[in-house]
Amino acid sequence: MNLLRRGEYHAFEADGARYVYLVPSAAVFRLDDTSQAVLDALGENDIAPDTLIGSLGARFSAPTVHNAIGELLAARA
Repeated sequence: MNLLRRGEYHAFEADGARYVYLVPSAAVFRLDDTSQAVLDALGENDIAPDTLIGSLGARFSAPTVHNAIGELLAARA
């Protein structure tokens, strides 16, 4: 089973929005609520995707969390 883990980034806020600066690519991304929740849920622990989706199920639909995970993986966050 593949576990999800946080990449190397620095989170910050500007003008009331949340962003991450991705160290490997020097890219900056604005986070939506779902992506922020995924990164917060990961914390410093590796988590199975299904466990992460289940833990956020009260706030977001499974497809929404799945899409956020895919986008974060593609960005290497």
